[in-house]
Amino acid sequence: MRYTVTLDTPEDGTIKLPDTSEDVSIRFMGNFSEKSITIQYADTPAAYPANLTLYAENLGTLNANLPQTHIELASNSQITNKAVVGSNTTTFVVNSNASIKEVEIIMGSLKVEQDAEVETATVKAEAGAEATTVIEGKVENLTIEAGSLEITATAAVEELVIDNASGAVGEIVIDENANVDEEPTIPDTVPVMNPDQKEFYDQITAEGTAIVQMTEDVELPKAAVISGNITLDLNGHTLSNSSKTTIPGGLLQVKRGATLAIKDGTAKYSTVGDGKIIGGSNAYGAVQVTVKDDNEEETATLNVTGGTIEGYYYGIVGNGSRHNTAVKITKGTVQATAGPAIFHPQEGTLTVNGKYVTITGVDAGIEMRAGTLTVSGATVTATAESFKETANGSGSTIEGAAIAVSQHTTNRPLSVTLTSGTYNGIYAVYEKDLQDSNVEGISLALKAGTYNGKVYSQNCTKFVTGGTYQNDPTDYLADSSYRIIPGTTYRVEKYVVNDNVTAIADIGSGFTTSGNYTLAADLTGRFAAGAVAGTDVTINLNNHSITSNSANGTFYLRGSMKLTINGEGQVIDTNAEGRNVWAASTTTNTCTVIINGGTFSSSNCESVYAWGGTIYIYGGTFMSSCENERDSNGNHKFLLNCYDANRNNKDMNLNTGKAKILVYGGTFYNFNPANCAAEGEGTNFVATGYHVEESTVDEDRVYTVVAD
Repeated sequence: MRYTVTLDTPEDGTIKLPDTSEDVSIRFMGNFSEKSITIQYADTPAAYPANLTLYAENLGTLNANLPQTHIELASNSQITNKAVVGSNTTTFVVNSNASIKEVEIIMGSLKVEQDAEVETATVKAEAGAEATTVIEGKVENLTIEAGSLEITATAAVEELVIDNASGAVGEIVIDENANVDEEPTIPDTVPVMNPDQKEFYDQITAEGTAIVQMTEDVELPKAAVISGNITLDLNGHTLSNSSKTTIPGGLLQVKRGATLAIKDGTAKYSTVGDGKIIGGSNAYGAVQVTVKDDNEEETATLNVTGGTIEGYYYGIVGNGSRHNTAVKITKGTVQATAGPAIFHPQEGTLTVNGKYVTITGVDAGIEMRAGTLTVSGATVTATAESFKETANGSGSTIEGAAIAVSQHTTNRPLSVTLTSGTYNGIYAVYEKDLQDSNVEGISLALKAGTYNGKVYSQNCTKFVTGGTYQNDPTDYLADSSYRIIPGTTYRVEKYVVNDNVTAIADIGSGFTTSGNYTLAADLTGRFAAGAVAGTDVTINLNNHSITSNSANGTFYLRGSMKLTINGEGQVIDTNAEGRNVWAASTTTNTCTVIINGGTFSSSNCESVYAWGGTIYIYGGTFMSSCENERDSNGNHKFLLNCYDANRNNKDMNLNTGKAKILVYGGTFYNFNPANCAAEGEGTNFVATGYHVEESTVDEDRVYTVVAD
């Protein structure tokens, strides 16, 4: 039902609306151009009209403060003097072909439809910040003191003034095709967007789950607060903040309870992609975790798998008074041009895991003031040219450290674990509490990695168990089982001394721990070192035996490890395709084997085989029970052998390939290491300065290598 009120006698007066929730229409029939009409609700109404439509051929002044009602001025109507209107947040609408000389909105907002005209319009500060004024038609002079504003492609605004003295003005969206004042008065505190920016902003700030793929570069004039489960695919494009407005926080802000996943569809296996998120100097950072007044019981989650995150002050930043965050970076670049790339003052987890992660800041790569940091594989750099430390209860404290560790005034637990990676700076790692004497709950663990800078800790000891260091880290070794391998750098490795080896497990079949191991019993099994073991192992046979039945050898070695075999005892492989020692390799790493003693007997025609790496024989006895692959003299052809493609000369003294065997001593049954057919007739494994002496034992020809 609709109530219709018709006035055909032009006079000043007050109209009281019916006590109803139904729609109401008022028709002004005649010339009211010199009249003033006030529209009010009924006295103590039980209900309010939902919608009010005004039909006015010629109305002078309108006063309608109806905060519970949506108001419209119908098409072809006009108000010749002034309208002072208060409506609800669904606005006061000036329909097409209607006109008003002056309108003042004291509550709600204004909509001027296409082909409607308003000479002067003001949305007053008391109108409130919630509603959005929409201009589709013509407004000669427009002033916005509150709420948001949208100017569409069909609009014309000759003079635009944004007065944000109340702080109640929201975002301004102006279509690029609109005819708008070329020099509008808009304060820097007010964000201005075009429709494409607004669409992107609405997508990324939506609640629920969404994948947002960028199709062009986007510049935002205000922070986008992530409230849902959002995946942002940069897709090779750049998201940045406008230089015209100041953002008091990160360009992207992740609420607790929300998840933001940043990826780049242009990233390949070994590249992070061309996409970027840039928080310029008028933003606190590029990405911020947690926002004020979010749900502190939930977690703000940020996952980065591609792209570049770059901030002026911070690339990624938290807040020391807001906790429960989970940040994980597996591929990508994070950087800052005037501060630490990542600033983590809150209790939460920061996990950096991937060799295609680069983190670079000026003050620090990462500054941890609370929470848990784990880094593996990444490169973390501080570019500061001088070192400085400054107590700071609300910000970063250390300049010149790749990993800066300084407990916050909140004294929350603080843990840093570096399992691998590269750390560059005046200090690779620097830990010091600059705030107070309460230093409980601080821990460091440096397990591996390359530390191109000094390491210092005020409050932690015994935290180094591996890695390569620019400076001697002896003072921080975990215990006496670790040792320093000096050189141009200092390499830390665990080194075990075990004089009571009774099983393969006592050494570890993969040779994962360096050490000096002495057999106390005969062993059955084999050793197969990992591809990049990098260990230094010495085995003392101690008159015991190691027996295996493996086609790949009793000792199968890969990577950059070193194996030394000492003492009397036996190394036996009973597999017809097996070897006693097989030195394999990776593409870039080659192993080293040193044989000083022992008896090596193989069921295969090969006892010692170099696919890659170098095998040095200084002693020991070598034999095979294999009857195949013998020369015309009955000698073995291949008791020692190299992989053909990995050696380039059959004289090992001239061989520069990555597979090599050099003999300085030892005894060989039915095999002449100075003249054999292993790499072609006349192969020589004997080092320069040594020669072979031949003898006979029973029916076997025995060749012993001695010095000249």
